[in-house]
Amino acid sequence: MQPLLSICIPIYNRAAFLVRILDRMMGEKNLFQEDVQLYVSDNCSQDNLEEICVRYQKQGLNLEYHRNNENLGMDGNFTNCFLNARGKYVLLLGSDDIPVTGFTGMLLQFLKEGDFGLVHLKSVKQNGYILTEYHDCNEFLSAVNYWITFISANVVNAHFINDIDWNAFHGTMITQVPLYLEASCKSDKNAILSGSFYEEENDSKNNGGYNLFHVFVENLFDIFDSYVKKGLMSKKTLARIKEIEYREFLTGFIVECLIQKRNKHFEVKDSWAILWKHYGHSLYAYSSLVNYMVKSFMRKVG
Repeated sequence: MQPLLSICIPIYNRAAFLVRILDRMMGEKNLFQEDVQLYVSDNCSQDNLEEICVRYQKQGLNLEYHRNNENLGMDGNFTNCFLNARGKYVLLLGSDDIPVTGFTGMLLQFLKEGDFGLVHLKSVKQNGYILTEYHDCNEFLSAVNYWITFISANVVNAHFINDIDWNAFHGTMITQVPLYLEASCKSDKNAILSGSFYEEENDSKNNGGYNLFHVFVENLFDIFDSYVKKGLMSKKTLARIKEIEYREFLTGFIVECLIQKRNKHFEVKDSWAILWKHYGHSLYAYSSLVNYMVKSFMRKVG
């Protein structure tokens, strides 16, 4: 029988996090017999990930452990997960995202309710969970916006995996995004599930080492634009996503990385040129920066 869900964990040298994830899943280990495939893709780590997985297998947790013969890079490891998923739906679970108690059973319950292209998990502090269905992909993608890049927040219909040219997107660091767009744009129904899904962590120390603006501006918008050119997504939707991303995500990093130069986690080469290309003629780009810096100043003096 095909599992309803594949939870795939692409991981590299994060043994302590894997222990916490598997500890949480032990509480629902009966679900991993038939309903859920649990797949761990070890990107040629130097720690004891295999030993950890074997230990939990002996405790009755049905999981599949795979070790790549060489480090495939993040994109390659993501691709390996998708190509080895057997479920109707696939969730790539970030190796530092710890699910809340009862996460798997809750997710299965909602996935059984309909045939979705993409289900986006929107983290909101509230009691319970609310599922909102969308039958217009442009409305859906505007609501999800740049959060489509967050692997742990998107559950995708596996039907579309073989439609993606995976090699074409290696090196983007967001190779999962074309699959999410393909599924949402070509499906009659998508959904946003709002609630609490992962333990709150300050994972900033786990992020960085790449050019944030190259990945989340140049690469991401090139992928979005390819779907506009295919006629699957509107120009208006892309413009809306760009504005939301700038106001809610990029502004803070522009100030910290490029103006104040306090954030050393990310590379910044060609960042100003990339920003000018995509935002140079947008008035909100300048007003957002001014508002952000004024509010930061007022917090300091207040």
